[in-house]
Amino acid sequence: MFIILNAFRPSQCKQMLSDAGYGITTRVLDASRCGVPQKRQRFFLVGKLGERDGFLDEALTSNLSNKQMTVRDYLGDTLNTEFYYMHPRSYNRRAVFSIDEPAATIRGINRPIRRIICGIMRTRQIYAMVFVL
Repeated sequence: MFIILNAFRPSQCKQMLSDAGYGITTRVLDASRCGVPQKRQRFFLVGKLGERDGFLDEALTSNLSNKQMTVRDYLGDTLNTEFYYMHPRSYNRRAVFSIDEPAATIRGINRPIRRIICGIMRTRQIYAMVFVL
């Protein structure tokens, strides 16, 4: 079994792996609906040799929350504030956030874009996400 995050050309990747005999499940998941207080959507492509397509659909969607997790949901009132400042990537974006919403995606600066799997996929950063299925 393998997991690919944020495939650059998902249709090409999916077709190549299907032709090799892998069953494929694809899904875009929002971290704030998976128990993380961050508004962050990520594309997942999961494959397993000899499985049918969509083999993990039920497992990936059955435990998603109907409500986005907020900073307050996660930390409670330990911050002793209603708002916080996060330096924006550009001045066209806001910098003050409420603890009653998911946190914005935290990004680094001046990172190179990495090429993975023969140029089929590119990612800005690699994160480990654990899903208990």
